[in-house]
Amino acid sequence: MWKYTAEDVYPQIFLHDCIADRAYFDGRDLIMEFGEDGFWVGADFPGNMYGKLLRTDKAQVRFADVEKEFITVYVFRTYRLFYKSLFTRRIYVAPDELARKINSG
Repeated sequence: MWKYTAEDVYPQIFLHDCIADRAYFDGRDLIMEFGEDGFWVGADFPGNMYGKLLRTDKAQVRFADVEKEFITVYVFRTYRLFYKSLFTRRIYVAPDELARKINSG
């Protein structure tokens, strides 16, 4: 298992197209846990000895000292008719609702 702890590494981690298994708030910290498919780390990430974009295995991301009212999360939902995409809608999800939805699967 690849293990590394770092602070202030944004924008060298990517959560796009990753699936969080669990999300919760610990005080003012938002913690997201990822299963065996982990998340993406960039080539310039301090702990990335391979020098290319790679995906971690089981991992956890902690966003420290966040204020819920300043977190903006959007979920994109595609509407289809007979398997043909009609349009995609961007839907705002509140941080607590996001954690609830992640934790409920």
